[in-house]
Amino acid sequence: MRQSNFELLRIVAMLLVLTVHAGFYALGMPTAETGTLAAVTRIFFQSVSVIAVLLFVLISGWFGIRTKVKSVLRFVLQCLFYSLIIYLIMLCLGRAKFDWKSVQNVLFFVNSFWFVKAYMMLMILAPILNAFVEHADERQFRWLLVAFFVFQSIYGWLTTGAAWLERGYSVVAFIGLYMLARYVRLYPSRPFTLHRKYDMLIYWIIVIAQTVVLLAMIRHGRTPDTCDKVFRLTSPFVIAEALYLMLYFSKLNFQNKFVNWMAGSCFAVFLIQQNPYFGRPIYAHTLQHIYAISSGPVCVLLFAAYILIIFVSAILLDQIWKLIDCRCFAKR
Repeated sequence: MRQSNFELLRIVAMLLVLTVHAGFYALGMPTAETGTLAAVTRIFFQSVSVIAVLLFVLISGWFGIRTKVKSVLRFVLQCLFYSLIIYLIMLCLGRAKFDWKSVQNVLFFVNSFWFVKAYMMLMILAPILNAFVEHADERQFRWLLVAFFVFQSIYGWLTTGAAWLERGYSVVAFIGLYMLARYVRLYPSRPFTLHRKYDMLIYWIIVIAQTVVLLAMIRHGRTPDTCDKVFRLTSPFVIAEALYLMLYFSKLNFQNKFVNWMAGSCFAVFLIQQNPYFGRPIYAHTLQHIYAISSGPVCVLLFAAYILIIFVSAILLDQIWKLIDCRCFAKR
């Protein structure tokens, strides 16, 4: 049975995906010339939502991925379904061309849908990772994680000495997150067994600290590359922020059929919003227009309304895929 506390976390994570792509992705990082209130607001929401993708990988690590041909096939077909449908719609609307480049987009042969390809590789590697978890003792597991995150922090956060870490947008970074979540669940030590109110407190302390630090860096004229380090997915602070938010939800205990139903369609939101024909041309452009014609609380409310419209629309549209999924992969 699905655990509604984690299903709710999936919903939250997907809303955070839409939120983070409504921030620096759509509007860019604030500059020294940006008004204080606007800069604080934009940085704050970026800090709140930057962990969105990390949450999905941590959830996978918490439960463990049991890779089967059927599960990988379902994942790939769902991705291809949305990629093809959106392309055909844009083709009919005259916003896409029928050429080899477009076919490459549909099949993920170009540098788009990085998460889909990284997660697909994580699914392929999961049996190897699980085998290590099953045979290693706690001490071996702990030191593997220490070595991994020390290396990543030096070469993927403080510097870019390991370009293949891609600032956390890679399967290598996903492996670290997956193993971290497995360790925390299997070996719950004191830092991970706090009352959930302290988990939430740690989350908000990191959010506020990151907001203050980045604002100060921008105001003191630090370069964009330096400022970018605050919200890199390889940052130990960003990882801790994601981990403690997950730990908070892991300590909730409830069941809700509506939450479970909605969470079952969450991935569709990502596939639609991140599609190259929709992400920047429509989603980001609409948000830029809202930002240009409004300000203050009105702008925030309009952003929130637009995010909810996209979220609900994607959930409803996913019912088409669910019908196909049930017919193709129903248990026999």
